[in-house]
Amino acid sequence: MANIQLKAAPIETDPASGVAEETYTDQHPIARWWNQIIGAIYSRYADDRGMSTIEYALGCVAAAALGALLYTVVTSDTVEQALSGIFEKALNTK
Repeated sequence: MANIQLKAAPIETDPASGVAEETYTDQHPIARWWNQIIGAIYSRYADDRGMSTIEYALGCVAAAALGALLYTVVTSDTVEQALSGIFEKALNTK
């Protein structure tokens, strides 16, 4: 069996787009194929453009849901009576 060395491919960056691409000219075909697969997986998960917008939107939805839940709990009869009793007791204390 041949001893196949897997090594990192040299990286060239396109000045127009700023995208880095690995070049695979002097590698064994299996190593070149493997590095292309790993490169495709890495580029899929390494690109985080737009993440801040998604995180902001999810944060807003979570805050609105928490606010709606809190409003529902606070306006329920049991909690409203308990809070009213606490406030009346605090205001009537001399």
